[in-house]
Amino acid sequence: MSDNNSEIKNDQKKRKYGLDFYIEKHGEEEGRKVWSELNKKRGYATTLPGYIERYGQEIGAEKYKQRVHALTFSKTLPGYIQKYGEIEGKRRYEEKNKKLSVGTKALRENGYTEEQILEIKNKHASKSARTLENYISKYGEENGKEKYEQWMEGSKKRSIWCIDYYLEKGFSEEYAKAKISNIQKRDLEYFLLKYGEQDGRKRYLEHNRKKSTSLDMCIEKYGEEVGRKKFEGFKSKKFSKKEIEIFEKVISIIGDSDTFYYEKNQYKIGLRKELWEPLERKTLFLDFFDSKTKRVVEFNGDIFHANPRMYKDDDLPNPFNKNLTAKDIWEYDAKRNKYLESLGFEILIIWESDYIKNKQIEVEKVINFLRR
Repeated sequence: MSDNNSEIKNDQKKRKYGLDFYIEKHGEEEGRKVWSELNKKRGYATTLPGYIERYGQEIGAEKYKQRVHALTFSKTLPGYIQKYGEIEGKRRYEEKNKKLSVGTKALRENGYTEEQILEIKNKHASKSARTLENYISKYGEENGKEKYEQWMEGSKKRSIWCIDYYLEKGFSEEYAKAKISNIQKRDLEYFLLKYGEQDGRKRYLEHNRKKSTSLDMCIEKYGEEVGRKKFEGFKSKKFSKKEIEIFEKVISIIGDSDTFYYEKNQYKIGLRKELWEPLERKTLFLDFFDSKTKRVVEFNGDIFHANPRMYKDDDLPNPFNKNLTAKDIWEYDAKRNKYLESLGFEILIIWESDYIKNKQIEVEKVINFLRR
């Protein structure tokens, strides 16, 4: 009886909050638009910035951490036992694992050599690959081709990487493209949700290391001679594409001004000799400065400024200086900002990952800061 009541409630909830409800209420076009906007907000609410915005920095970060832990725990044997009970939980967990490919860790624990593991993985991958050849081998020429075509057509509706997947669920094409773009970014949240807190953070740092432009990475990618040239060219650049982009967006909305200093017209502050050592340089460069209001906007790259949400204090994120810890970077930035504030400057920090996640919000943040 309780199961029937639950099904009735779920059905009522779908009718009340589903796409059909909004189309009936607002009409086809407006209904889909309202539905799409609501789902964007729901998606953002489950991200780390969404939690922080709702609950504040400390509580939001803790609640998000609990959510990630709960999602990870639910996929483990204890998680299954907690949800379904001892016997049923074990049965469901074992059934789930039967469908998974053989894990490298499990093979190592069972005494297989690295060569044997590679052979097993390759054999498993070739047999389980959804290729036309494998379908024909399994079902015969005619049925194999038909089943393969059916799978190819259906995969578009099943894959979160395909627009059809979201259109089938009632989302707009604009929302689908934005969602796929967000998945492709593979940010820290993606790695934490997929691999858990510890392994996810480790994999994310390795992912960023491969993307960063260090001398070793340039040589590895382009060879000794070309790699060194590309590395030197990268070092000479003062602005990233994203940094230029956000300030150009801001200027396109509020208009340029003689009091704005950015990019090629960057504002510089020459330091007195006694400040050279404590601030570790002779000149400070400001990313964006309004001389009329004395407001500064700093666009902090996640790697070079060691985003605290991504790095621990003993991590070494800077590809140009492998002796510089994240803690060293934070301490320098704090000293620099404190000095600027002593000059009467107001500072707004925009993090690269926040801008990538939601460009419109960060652009509005800069505009509101400059206009207030």
